[in-house]
Amino acid sequence: MIGRARPELHPDVRCMAFKGYVILFRYRDALLEVVAVVEGHRDIEVVWETMFPD
Repeated sequence: MIGRARPELHPDVRCMAFKGYVILFRYRDALLEVVAVVEGHRDIEVVWETMFPD
């Protein structure tokens, strides 16, 4: 698996940095699902909470 696990966001979410952005994604069976693309300077946890409130 590629990317770093981000269990503080969601158990199956992973992330990877690319050209000043952080790509949040998860694996769904044989697919890679991109959940969000966030500017690297943003607070990812705050952005996640805004996009996916519990």
